[in-house]
Amino acid sequence: TERFAESRTWAAGAGPVRVRMCESRDNYAINTGNGYYGAWQFDYPSWHANGGGEFAAYPHKASKDQQDFVAWTYWK
Repeated sequence: TERFAESRTWAAGAGPVRVRMCESRDNYAINTGNGYYGAWQFDYPSWHANGGGEFAAYPHKASKDQQDFVAWTYWK
């Protein structure tokens, strides 16, 4: 959707891609049980503090666009 256009462009950049590769190997569904979830490895409080609760209780349950949007919001 248009809502995610700017965050989608940001997330495709070299810097954000490097972060995701380091954090999760770019796996948006990852949940290893370490208290960090999704491609960006948000913890539960950070996910909710940056609006993620609008999309899903936990990051790994949210879509790629939704996780990228929350990461972009956090970054801004």
